Amino acid sequence: MFSERGFRSLFVVLSVFLGAHGLRAAASPDAMTRLGIREVRVEGAIGRRVDITLRNNLLVLDVEKNFLAPFRKKNLPGGYIGLGKLIQTAVRYAALTGQKKVLEFKRNLVSRAIACQDADGYLGALKPEARVWGLWDISEMGYLIIGLVSDWNLFREKKSLEAARRLGDYLISRWSAEPGKIPGGGHLTVHMAVVGVDTALLALSEATGDPKYRRFCIEFRKILEWNPPIVRGRWGRIEGHAYAYLAVCAAQVRLYRLLGDERLLRPTRKVLDFLTRRNGLVITGEVGEHECWHDTQEGTVN
Repeated sequence: MFSERGFRSLFVVLSVFLGAHGLRAAASPDAMTRLGIREVRVEGAIGRRVDITLRNNLLVLDVEKNFLAPFRKKNLPGGYIGLGKLIQTAVRYAALTGQKKVLEFKRNLVSRAIACQDADGYLGALKPEARVWGLWDISEMGYLIIGLVSDWNLFREKKSLEAARRLGDYLISRWSAEPGKIPGGGHLTVHMAVVGVDTALLALSEATGDPKYRRFCIEFRKILEWNPPIVRGRWGRIEGHAYAYLAVCAAQVRLYRLLGDERLLRPTRKVLDFLTRRNGLVITGEVGEHECWHDTQEGTVN
């Protein structure tokens, strides 16, 4: 175990490293130290499930048919494939196991995905007239950025970071050029239609050291001011979608570490209060009905 002196020495080393690389120290650092994925070994029942998912799910997927083909054809009017989440899963499994076959799976998947990227930076499955504004396209691009940045963070793959940056630049350029246009057509809340994009751009900003992606989240996306109520039930524009709400909360907490602005914690504190004091969480750990907030304590509906 580290002694207090050891921790102080480590802090000095990290401070020098951050200063030398032009990185800003967190305004509100975590109270606990995170462990890297390679520092953890999961055993027992959960560990067995981790192994089973790798062998019986990830490594036997028909990646070309179910994930890559739509990105080669690029003719969908809308929809979501989840290629970015698959990339992130493969990257993390490769880092966790270090197994040759998993590393090869990851490298092959990422290289084939990057090969689908257009010259203008677009990496997606939608036809030209539907891009960006078609439902889930921004979300798809966001999770692709997250997956590619993960490959850089864990394996220092420059091509992955370059592809993520081109995609981020494409997204910001297209979105900011038509600020009055609503992603998804307005049938859903914007934060649901673009779920994941804020975390993606913040992660890209951290990985590249380029503040423009963070500024986009603050100035264009206005995530400092984002603080909607907890809406119960699935109706209207689906304002009560739990995952979409928590996705913005996660981005705000990430930005809070850098800025220390208390406004960024309001929605997360609201969620925790709802879950722990206002019947938003059932005994099994379930928090939603039809993907949305509820306080009925039923826990049995979809």
